[in-house]
Amino acid sequence: MKSITGVGLAEVTSLYGSVQGDFMQLIFGQQIHIGGMKASIDLADRAGITAGLGGVDLCCCNGAGMRFLVRSRGVASMVGVDATEAVVERGRRLTHEEGLDDRIQFIHVSERPAIGQG
Repeated sequence: MKSITGVGLAEVTSLYGSVQGDFMQLIFGQQIHIGGMKASIDLADRAGITAGLGGVDLCCCNGAGMRFLVRSRGVASMVGVDATEAVVERGRRLTHEEGLDDRIQFIHVSERPAIGQG
């Protein structure tokens, strides 16, 4: 795995949570990862993702990948977790605008949900 010396979580959350993060989404669209939508389609094909499944997306950013899976693959539900509060809020807004609130949930790491407690 490649890395950049001196770049950690604080730098990543600062970038994605700033106007530069907004700018990246404007330029690249909602799929602001390497390979964009083509990579999302390829990964879903390779993973055999089909209708009715549920999933978790760690480092989900704005949730574009989850929305793609729910819309195009019929995934029943997704939970996305991210460390950048601004992109979690952006993802919640976009998910609401697309009418997918009932199938996609976002968690910011600071929210620390109680796992296994009903």
